[in-house]
Order: sequence, then structure tokens, then C-alpha cells
Amino acid sequence: MRVSRQLYIALIGMLLLSCTKQLNEKEYAQYVSNPENGLRKDQVVGDFELSAMYEPVEYILSLEQPGDIETRRNELNEYEHFQFRIKLNTGGNILMHNETSEHNEVTRINHFSFMCHQDFMIISDADTSKCVGAIYSRNYNLTPTIDLSLAFNQLEKDENWQLIYTDQQFNLGRTKFLFKKEYLSDLPEFKK
Repeated sequence: MRVSRQLYIALIGMLLLSCTKQLNEKEYAQYVSNPENGLRKDQVVGDFELSAMYEPVEYILSLEQPGDIETRRNELNEYEHFQFRIKLNTGGNILMHNETSEHNEVTRINHFSFMCHQDFMIISDADTSKCVGAIYSRNYNLTPTIDLSLAFNQLEKDENWQLIYTDQQFNLGRTKFLFKKEYLSDLPEFKK
């Protein structure tokens, strides 16, 4: 009886080890961008679709060219990274949408280039974190989107995160995106 019990424990251990997901670059990128996996959230507000996606360090590494992975991982580990997209569902030049003298194309470009980091924060179970950096990817009106890369100081992954966007340009108000801890703390393993 003792041998079969040890064999049973060994089999369970091997089963648990084999259940760890190991994904290559393409699979990892698909996993993160799939809304069913809890790392990407989409909401429709008026004429706009807002999308927020958490980017684990491994996701960013999966998209980059080969190089010194450990050095790059150490650089990226200093922050939590998100992609944020504002999409105009009707198409056209998003920067000209409902243009006014106060919200014209130039003021919107300046806002997203230099001040939009003030529009974002994350509330976790224990703390509130302001956005420490935002990069606006200028597309020169080729797509009806505004694409932003956001950085926040490191957060605990065993807590829920609520990303809050307070729109200053399109009268969309405040939008909240909840990232649950079970998705943040149970990421597959990236194998490069």
C-alpha cells in the first residue's frame, strides 16, 4: 500500500508540473490580446470604443527583436505596462471629431503627446497609482484611433487593479476597466 501511495503522489506532482502553460512568442501575444483571458478590456462609449490591455513584461519581450533578454527584462520590470486605444467607430479623423475652438486637432495632438498621462490612474486593493509616463503613437490620420503606451509604478499582482481613464478631449467622462487578480497572477510561462 505504501508504494502505491508514493506512486500516486508522484503522478499528481508530474500532472501539476505538466499543466503549466508554456507559450512561444506568437502564442503568448495571442493569449494576452484575447479578451477572454482577462488582460484586455473593451468598452463602447458613445461613438467610441475604448480598449485597455495589460502588457506583462513577457508580452513585450515576445514582440521585440532578439537581444539581451535579461537586461531588457530588468528595464521593463520597473513598471507595469498598458496599451490604451481610443477608436472612433464611425471612421474618419478622430482628432477632428466634434471639433470646437477648445478641442481642435492641434490641442488634441498636444494633449495626447504631452499631458494625457494625467488622465490615467490605477486603484488597487491597497493603493492608488498615477500614470508615470504615456507615449502617443502618432498615426497621421491613417487610422481612426489614438494609441497610447502607458507606464505605472509596479503594483502587486495578487490584488485587483482598476484602470481609470478620465477623458479630457471627447466628453466621454470617466471609464473604468477592472483587471482581476486571478488573471494577473496566473499568467502562462513565456518560452523564447
